[in-house]
Amino acid sequence: VDARADRVRHLRETGAAVFYGDASRRELLASLGADHAVALVVTMDRSEIVVDVVRAARAAWPELPIHVRVRDEEHARSLLDAGATQVTLEMTEVSLQMGQALLIDLGVPDEAARGLVADRREAARLMVRGPA
Repeated sequence: VDARADRVRHLRETGAAVFYGDASRRELLASLGADHAVALVVTMDRSEIVVDVVRAARAAWPELPIHVRVRDEEHARSLLDAGATQVTLEMTEVSLQMGQALLIDLGVPDEAARGLVADRREAARLMVRGPA
């Protein structure tokens, strides 16, 4: 879903299944099947709109898992407060993936590298969310 008509037109020309509209409108999300969705994934760049989308979806579908890509910890906290189920810090996740690949390239066994990265991922999650 995108609110920029020019981008929607371009993406449709490439064959993408994209819809024009305001994703913070419950009616639009419902018309796209949110009533039957198993999850909602939000990857929008404009942080102020993302909060509106999460609030609208959470109000309409209290049990729906909502996963959101975010740029920083402050935005992550605001989205968790708005009802996001899970936030993924964009730069942190990319850094963790690169770090894991580097460890493996340097000879660290795969399982050990995955374990180290999993520990760092959990530490980053706790920094944003706080202890469960």
